[in-house]
Amino acid sequence: MEDVLVQFLGGLMDLEKLSHEYGMLLFDTSGMIHILDFEVKDPRNTSERVSKADEEIYCVSFLRNALENGKNLLTTEKVLKELAYSTCDYKKLIKKYSRRKDNEGIGLFRKWTAGDKEKRKLENCFEERGKVVVLDENEKSLYGRLNQNYKVYLGKSNLSSTDYDLFLKSGVLCLSRGSSALVSNDFGIAFFWRTFLKRERVSDERFGFFNRIDIDWFSLLDKHYYKKRSC
Repeated sequence: MEDVLVQFLGGLMDLEKLSHEYGMLLFDTSGMIHILDFEVKDPRNTSERVSKADEEIYCVSFLRNALENGKNLLTTEKVLKELAYSTCDYKKLIKKYSRRKDNEGIGLFRKWTAGDKEKRKLENCFEERGKVVVLDENEKSLYGRLNQNYKVYLGKSNLSSTDYDLFLKSGVLCLSRGSSALVSNDFGIAFFWRTFLKRERVSDERFGFFNRIDIDWFSLLDKHYYKKRSC
C-alpha cells in the first residue's frame, strides 16, 4: 500500500489547504462519495457493506458541511444526475427483514436510507448555493474548442459522457477564471488531465488533479503517472 502511494501520489492536503491552493474545486461522483480503494474489491458480506455505506455517509456529509461553511466546491449538472440515490423502498425491506429477525440486513437498509438522504442534501446544497457550473458565452465557445481537441482521445479510454463533460468544464474554468482542481478517484479523467497539462502548457499548480484518500485527505496525482505505468 505504501509503495503504491509513494509511486503514484504526491502532496497530501486537507480540504482547508486545498481550498487555499486552488480557487475552484470540481468534484465528480467518485470524489464525492468514496475514498480511493487501491484494492478495488466489492464488499463480501453485510458487515463490509455497512462499512462502505458509512464511508459514503461520512464523505458526503463532510462536503455538505464544507459547502455550508463557504468552501468553493463545484460540480456539474450531469454529475448531480449521476449522484443517483436509490429508488428502492427501504421501508418495505426493513419490515420484511424485521419479520425474519435479520438485524444485520435491517441495519444495512437503514444505512442505505441515511446515505440517500445525505446525497439529496448534498445535491440541494450545490444547487441552492449556485455551485453547479454554468458557462458564459465565451466559455461555451472555449468548451467547443476543447471538445474538438480532446474528443480524439475518447477512443483510448472508457470515460463516460458525464466525466468527459466535467473534464472539459474544469479545463474551461482553469483557462478562463483561474486556478482549479479536479477531485476524483477515476483514473480515466486523470489521463485527460495529464494530456491537458501538456497540450495547453498549464502547470499542475494552476490545474490540479486530486484523489480522495480519506474523508479529509486529498492527494495530488503525480503528473508523470502514466509514464511510470509504462516503464
